Amino acid sequence: MHPVAIKIGSLTIHWYGIMVLVGVLVGWLTTVQRARRHGFDPDHVTELVPWIVIGGLAGARLIFCDIVLEGVFCRCSIVGNFYD
Repeated sequence: MHPVAIKIGSLTIHWYGIMVLVGVLVGWLTTVQRARRHGFDPDHVTELVPWIVIGGLAGARLIFCDIVLEGVFCRCSIVGNFYD
């Protein structure tokens, strides 16, 4: 499968970006439904979504750099060495 879903001029949208967006939307809608079912205000969930996405992306990048660049910046690792 080709990694590029849509290319319009210099704008390129990859399939993994679409899948991340679908995951965020499904997670948000599911959480809003569950908040309503349990008597919480769904607007509070909606206000948290951008912060959760930013935290998730930053954490994923941090773990990626820790695994790929292990030992480049320091002799320690956040997640440990799984290969020994």
